[in-house]
Amino acid sequence: MDQWLNSRRNCPYYKLSNKAAIDLVNEFLGAYEAYRKGRGLSEGERDTFRAHIVKLLLDLLAAFEGDPTRWIGYSRSHSYFIRGGGYWDHKNDRSILSERVFFQLIEYMEAEGFIENNVAKAGYGGYSSRMRATPKLGEIFRERNLNWTSIAYDPDSPVIIVKDNNKKPIPHPSSDSFDIDSAEANLHRINSNLQLTYINLHVDDTDHEEIRVRMRGDDNEEQEPKEPFEFSNRFLRRIFAEGKFESGGRFYGGWWQGIPSEYRKHIVIDGAVTREMDYSSMQPRLMYARVGEKPPQDAYALEGWHVDIRPFAKKAFSQLINSDKTSRHENQWHRFAPKIELSEVPVNWHDLNVHQRNPYLLDRFEEVFNRPYTDLLRGLLNMHRPIDQFFFSGIWGHMQRMDSDIAERVMIKLLDMPVPVTALPVHDSFIVRRGAEWDLLYAMNDAFEELVGAPCDISLEEAVYDPPAGYVHTGPILMADIIEDTMKIMTERKKANTREVQWQRAFGPVDV
Repeated sequence: MDQWLNSRRNCPYYKLSNKAAIDLVNEFLGAYEAYRKGRGLSEGERDTFRAHIVKLLLDLLAAFEGDPTRWIGYSRSHSYFIRGGGYWDHKNDRSILSERVFFQLIEYMEAEGFIENNVAKAGYGGYSSRMRATPKLGEIFRERNLNWTSIAYDPDSPVIIVKDNNKKPIPHPSSDSFDIDSAEANLHRINSNLQLTYINLHVDDTDHEEIRVRMRGDDNEEQEPKEPFEFSNRFLRRIFAEGKFESGGRFYGGWWQGIPSEYRKHIVIDGAVTREMDYSSMQPRLMYARVGEKPPQDAYALEGWHVDIRPFAKKAFSQLINSDKTSRHENQWHRFAPKIELSEVPVNWHDLNVHQRNPYLLDRFEEVFNRPYTDLLRGLLNMHRPIDQFFFSGIWGHMQRMDSDIAERVMIKLLDMPVPVTALPVHDSFIVRRGAEWDLLYAMNDAFEELVGAPCDISLEEAVYDPPAGYVHTGPILMADIIEDTMKIMTERKKANTREVQWQRAFGPVDV
């Protein structure tokens, strides 16, 4: 199975964005009809097969552009294609993919050497079937100049997803606390803006490959989907949890959400370098606001611990509020483990479940900090006694609903500005072009106070470029402003520069 572990799930939510892609789809449709050897398609069938070729080809193109070695996981289970399944549009009560048509096209593309196709054994737990483009199909993409700009977001695809406790999509439940029509309208507006926004990552080719390698890994059916490193992913969906609109609702789908956080400062929006701001200790602040208490300045800074403990404390805090009451007793704390890199990864790591991995992580934590992880959990509980009622309560879903509503309001406020501002959300942080920092600060402060009724704390993330002392610049800071780096950028950032050229060919000059 190791050769399958670099994978992501299939995405049937793309549409064509240029004539070259349309022509290729029509050619594939004609070739498929010829492959049927006289068994022609009716006009209605032709439309259905064309729509499925679009979904299949663009998904293969997106994955191939991101990483030619990446597999696309897809399900062959009949239950996925019927009402209640993963390939069902629950809002409009219709199938997204036809089981018969989808499999016939996969069979054709495999027979013609366009894809590699590994069909999982029936009943193999956790792993789906996998396919990926062959070099033959990749060469066709290159010959037609098809790339990430050839892929657009389909506005008819579902953008509001509700999952049950088993993380399976379900029909939209009724709710008095959620206006789904307004949420969909806002999300379509946000996505329409993202489609017309040039978003790039200005790192050198060595770093680009480092990111690609670090983001490899399996995306199986038992996990929440990861955001793959594919620049065609410029649209968002809101995913609710626990079978209700009152839980979850965060925004997922943008490629910038998945890259390692230290690289986000290199994101470029419409030719301008960017700045990221985040809500400091957002979830603790939401909880303290609910009980009418003032939160500590830093909810994750524990006395007696090294400063490096903060990211582990943040993760531990989430574990404490995400767990249920059965975990309150300390003899159950073996369920919790830090997210920490091991000095030596066991050879059977991929075969271990979460509970089997925990002892390795706990041992590594104690090795690094000379204290057990339980000390960190106990310290957080003592520090946050005013909000003790929220620990071991499973309130995480409600907290995510609140922070996602705030995020939605921030993005809409920025689009309502006299000069609209594109914001890239990463849950409780936002990335905007340099020059729009004050707009973002205003939107974040207002959105939080309007929905929570308490002040917030906003921090600036590290930026890739800060102007020298005395430098005054009122507009966006362009890549061209960084004169001394120009030659280095041209010679070492070929991938980033190629994406800029591809965007300009597809959409014209970048408009700041």
